[in-house]
Parts: sequence; C-alpha cells; structure tokens
Amino acid sequence: MELDYVAEWFKLADSDLGSAEHLLGLYPQPKEIICYHCEQSAEKYLKGYLVYKGIVSPPKIHDLNGLCEMCSEFDDSFIEIKRACSVLTGYGVQPRYPHEMEISGPDVLNALEYARQIRGFGLLVELSNRIKQEIAIREIIDQEIKSNICNRILRALPNWFGVEASIVDYVNQVKTMPFYAAFDNEVAIGFVAVKVHNQHTSEVCVMGLLREYHRQGIGRRMIGSCENYCLENNMEFLTVKTLDESGNSESYDRTRQFYQAMGFKPLEVFPLHWDEENPCLFMVKIITA
Repeated sequence: MELDYVAEWFKLADSDLGSAEHLLGLYPQPKEIICYHCEQSAEKYLKGYLVYKGIVSPPKIHDLNGLCEMCSEFDDSFIEIKRACSVLTGYGVQPRYPHEMEISGPDVLNALEYARQIRGFGLLVELSNRIKQEIAIREIIDQEIKSNICNRILRALPNWFGVEASIVDYVNQVKTMPFYAAFDNEVAIGFVAVKVHNQHTSEVCVMGLLREYHRQGIGRRMIGSCENYCLENNMEFLTVKTLDESGNSESYDRTRQFYQAMGFKPLEVFPLHWDEENPCLFMVKIITA
C-alpha cells in the first residue's frame, strides 16, 4: 500500500499519544480521556500496519485484540504486544460514556506505558523508519541508464517477463521514452516507461517492480508519474496492454487487479496481438486534473 497513506495513520497515532502525554500534566487529570487517546494511538498504529499490508480500508472497529490478530496473520511477532492490546482495548468505547468504568491513577500510567510499548514495537518502528526514508521516484534521461535499469529489473521478474526476445526489445525501446524509476537508497528497484502514441494518448509500455517491493504503494506512485506526464502534455488517455484472464496466469491476475485498482478499464481483448497463448487485454484510463 502507498507509504504516504500509512504515514497519515502513523501521524494520527503519534498525535493521540502526544495528546495523552500532554493531558497527563493537567489537574484535575482527565483520566478517561488520557486512556482513550492511548487506545486510539494503538488502534491507528495497528490499522496503519494493515494498510501497509494491502488492507486499504481497515475494519472500523475499536477491538485491539481483533486488530492485533489480523496483524499476526502477516507476522506472528505481534504476539509481543498482545497483552498491551488486551489492556488498552477497553478504553476505546467505555470511557466516553458516564459510569461505564472507573479509572485510577495507576491505570492511566499503565495505559501510557502500553501505548508507548506498541509505538516502540519493532515492526512498527521499522515501518516508521522506512516511511521517513521513502522510496524516491525520479525521471531518468540518460539512455544507457534507462536500458540498464530495464534490463536488470525485467530479468528479475521471470513470472512476468520470461521471453528473451521481448526483454531485448524493451531494453532498446525504453531508450527514447519518458522513463521513471523508483529508488531505494540509490538502487533502482522498479521503473515504468511511457510510449507516446499521439497528442491525445500515451501508453504504459513496460513496467516492472522487484517482488519484495510489491504491495507498498510504489507501483501506484509510478503510475502517478505517467499520469502527471499526460497532464503536463494535455493528454486525455493513458492505456496499457496486459495478459487477459483467459491466459491463465496467477502473476498476471495480480497485474490486472493492480491496473483496475489504478482506475484502468478493460476495453477489448485482442487474441492474436501477441500469440494464441497470450491474449492481449487492452485497458484505458481517462486522465483528469
């Protein structure tokens, strides 16, 4: 999922914890509100992690136990904060209503400690640091650098690009195309090349992203670069060709789902555009400011 969106969840989580810490110094101490903010902080950290793992709309619940369980399906180390979630989950609803629960001074301090424990949980800290060192998308002008990036990335993705002649063709084609690459610590980990057809239309000619970077919003940002190119050049349509579902490929099933999520609509299938075993699905997205 897109790191910018994850960052929004984490920013709100930090704000809730900061509010709880600020309120701790007030007199009389608003115990219920402090504990509520502690629960909210934990809830938003967990939901931010789920967004990172591709759950774009996390469930609208205040059940930290349930959210922790969902996170554990991706990484069982979340068991380390299970106790903290169990204690804080009760503060998500009850403190907002009169006579629902009595909260003591030690309860408040425990709630803050557990909220800090969740914020300091290893995987969440790692993700937070990654957000701060966000993947950079840059336009590449040098033709040889374009070709080298294209060649290396495509050869690392045999499930999508397994035909040698096609790889060689792409490596040559991208030299003269608008080209955007994603970098992690100055190492290219993905790219997209744009083919200009006419004054109205451009095409996502070829795009590749190393598998370990999938489902982190990087592909969405690279498509965004293509859309920005269209906007800057007053183009109305962005198209893409991909394998149709009749081609029976699990990898390309995910590719089609990605393009659909980006707003591309299927227009037509060309059974022989490539060959009989690889029917071509033609998709298009209308570009608006």
